[in-house]
Amino acid sequence: MSRNYDNWERLVDATLLREKLRQIGRENSLSSISSSDYFTWSFREIDSPLANLSSLGISFSYQQIALASDLFSDDNLIKRGHSGDLYTGQLSGPVVVKRFYFHNREAFTLELGFFSRIKSHPRFVPLLGHCFEMETEKFLVYIYSPERDLSNSLFINNPDRPVYSLPSLDWITRWKIARGVAEGLAYLHHECNPPLVHGKSKTDTSGNPKTTCDYDIYCFGKVLLELVTGKLGISSSLDATKIEFLFQATLRYINVYDKDLITNIVDPSLNIHEDHLEEVWAMGIVARACLNPSPTRRPQMKHILKALEDPLTLLREKMSWMPVIHNVETE
Repeated sequence: MSRNYDNWERLVDATLLREKLRQIGRENSLSSISSSDYFTWSFREIDSPLANLSSLGISFSYQQIALASDLFSDDNLIKRGHSGDLYTGQLSGPVVVKRFYFHNREAFTLELGFFSRIKSHPRFVPLLGHCFEMETEKFLVYIYSPERDLSNSLFINNPDRPVYSLPSLDWITRWKIARGVAEGLAYLHHECNPPLVHGKSKTDTSGNPKTTCDYDIYCFGKVLLELVTGKLGISSSLDATKIEFLFQATLRYINVYDKDLITNIVDPSLNIHEDHLEEVWAMGIVARACLNPSPTRRPQMKHILKALEDPLTLLREKMSWMPVIHNVETE
């Protein structure tokens, strides 16, 4: 008897859920947008040569997406991003659904173009599929990454430690993070034609738009500085005064001639073995080079990756790195 009740209960729940989905679909379809705007949103971004749909994985229905994310419930919400909202969900396995609203259509176009052009790469979260059937919102579906993103790996919620500090990530782990990010950026900058820019929709500390690889390199330099010092917030802050203060407090200890100076700014929670001091110093030198105020004097990502893979490269070629590590200020 209980089994029959359970079956009926599930049937009623499923019926109510279908009605809710239909209602959501009607509301979205009746949203007030002009015919020209609808054309821009539904066809120009999706049917243009930019979007090779065969490279965008499975085509999901809106009902599948909504069911997977429990009707986009707050319990499934990961975060509200500047380009779209992220939800956890279940399809054939755990997924992340990115929801783009009409006002996010530019970000949607950029992301769509990105995945229609890149090949599979181990440093990028795999795109599982898409849903384009709704008029006022679009969806991209990614395979769920249990490690989440870089900030979630680095931030710690511990009352005994400052909020903006690194957890006890050992040096090897930090080194792997730096190399992994560099590998991904090197692929975008040097193996994609034309080059793709990771930070294409962001701005620098002065508020001027940057659409070149040089800005990616500048942002990467700030991430490297965080990994060395353990002081988070450097890469996410847009406060020029704060950034300048952090640079003045740290960069003077990064010297191409003196490796030991960097021990003054290394995260105190790290126990750096003598064998790894050269790696710490190399990462500091690369960070300072990336932060050169002149974009044209920043090293290319392929050279950065080479230096991170083999610190002895810097020892052999330190004279060639000298011009790019001086006079570092905020942009």
